[in-house]
Amino acid sequence: MRLSQVIPITLLAVAGLGHAQQPTLETLLARLGEQAAAFDRSLPNFSCLQTASSDELLPGKKNEPPRVLRHVTFTANLRVRRGADGQLTEAAEFLTVNGQPFTGGGFTMPAYAQGGFRQALAYFLPGQQACYRYTLSTDRIDFEGAPDAAKLPGCRSVGVRGFVTLDPTGNIQHLERRVTAQGTALYALIPFAQVDLAPVTLNDVTYQLSSHMVSERPNGKFLDRFESTYTNCKLFTASVTLGPASDAP
Repeated sequence: MRLSQVIPITLLAVAGLGHAQQPTLETLLARLGEQAAAFDRSLPNFSCLQTASSDELLPGKKNEPPRVLRHVTFTANLRVRRGADGQLTEAAEFLTVNGQPFTGGGFTMPAYAQGGFRQALAYFLPGQQACYRYTLSTDRIDFEGAPDAAKLPGCRSVGVRGFVTLDPTGNIQHLERRVTAQGTALYALIPFAQVDLAPVTLNDVTYQLSSHMVSERPNGKFLDRFESTYTNCKLFTASVTLGPASDAP
């Protein structure tokens, strides 16, 4: 299950946000576009401690809570690297599974969502803004796929709708988005995801990175749910030690 295009971005403070003079939607979209593009280009390799749970749920009847059929918890070192093609990829080094040290081998999770750090908020990239319709209300921007998005090259917005909220300094602090069955089939996206963002400084630059993520996907009569938190994010570095020179036969 892929989370795909859901995710974090660094925004500069928006002058006037929270004051009597509110920025216009056009101003916000221009700034969001600039910052999304910069984030997409400049985010360095980094790693975070991932703490997650994966559940298969059977929805309850009426007001009954869902019944947990399978439940898996784990911790991992999540490494996010930029490949030769410029795209971010994620790789998890598992540390514990269900509270026990992970000693290798495989284990089965009901759901696993990845891609939380793969892109900046694609919904605001300059090349994507024609794919959506935006509505501003105080500190919230709602977005949905434009009616003619299917005819526009590069758009991945059919059946997509969601919103972001901005904090008093103008940074995106929360994202939610839903995808219809049509959009899910077209783009292999999960139907529902939400992300909370928090500032992280890497190479003396502060980025808004994912701090908490929830995703849900219907699976027949069941519901797959994945929840993850990301802490202790820092630059990912690797060291190489060279031994003394020696002759080889």
